[in-house]
Amino acid sequence: LVDVMDVNTQKGTEMSMSQFVRYYETPEAQRDKLYNVISLEFSHTKLEHLVKRPTVVDLVDWVDNMWPQHLKEKQTEATNAIAEMKYP
Repeated sequence: LVDVMDVNTQKGTEMSMSQFVRYYETPEAQRDKLYNVISLEFSHTKLEHLVKRPTVVDLVDWVDNMWPQHLKEKQTEATNAIAEMKYP
């Protein structure tokens, strides 16, 4: 599921990936609503190796540059549970 926000109402909702692709591929003039994708997290998925973030982000990312290496290595699965999170 993809978390999206209706720009006009500022209300959040979810779309399946196929719904989002259909929305995204629809020409702007034909869209009924304008959605903002809040976060499209694909870490620990097959997409992880197909997408590369801009080099400038690598240079200024405090989490990647400053996070203790031993905590990075302990995080093996994605989680939203703060108590279990070692590396975001």
